[in-house]
Amino acid sequence: MADFKYNKVLIFLIALGLMAAGIVAWQRHQVEVQNNQVELVMDYEEVVKLAQTEGVPVSELMDRLKEAGITTLAVHETSLEKLHNSGKLTVVSGADLIGRYRSGLAGASLPVPVSELAPDKVYVFGNGLAFEETYSDLVRRLGAGRVKVYEGPENNVMAVAANYEQVLEWNLGLSTEEMKTVAAYGFYVMARPTNYTLVKPDDIDAVFTRLAQIDKVSGIIFAGKEVLGYPDLLPQTAARMKELGLTLGLIE
Repeated sequence: MADFKYNKVLIFLIALGLMAAGIVAWQRHQVEVQNNQVELVMDYEEVVKLAQTEGVPVSELMDRLKEAGITTLAVHETSLEKLHNSGKLTVVSGADLIGRYRSGLAGASLPVPVSELAPDKVYVFGNGLAFEETYSDLVRRLGAGRVKVYEGPENNVMAVAANYEQVLEWNLGLSTEEMKTVAAYGFYVMARPTNYTLVKPDDIDAVFTRLAQIDKVSGIIFAGKEVLGYPDLLPQTAARMKELGLTLGLIE
């Protein structure tokens, strides 16, 4: 009967493979233990639209969503069109405003002198936080020389040197008011900022300064095709996210 002998080299390689597999399995276990929570996210804008479509108060729909397990609402950047449609600001083309002045419909209390009206400008009426943030966002994108503010007894007016149809749709930054509203309803905020054209360090700081004012921001899902800070300032974005303890969300 022939003697059977184990190949010591083969046994060593098998043992080494088992050890490596065990290390990988342990590391995967540790990662999965730390990521065992699920965050269900809906768009805040879509929730508001749904409430309007169904004819129910937004607060009632928010309660239903919480009962259904929704934990987080995504807040996109605002725009002049959104602000106008929500009644927070009023946006009028220069040509339209001139027509109102000529017809007497503009009223005598408007602070813009008739001699300074221009058909190629956009005029934004309002006050409060929405007006202040919109002014800041427009200056950031256009420069201070293209945005002028006229102070009035009731409403202030911004004269913006920009194309009316185009400026209506521009992303103007995250609305502090919307994020605070989401948090007040008891949801976490998932911020959805877009990148800036020729982004600067101050642009990134402006985004995170607003986020720092909100207690319940859970993470960021970047909107558009680029991450905030692309191409040269991604380390700054990553550092600010880490500073605020924000999770990076991805859409598959």
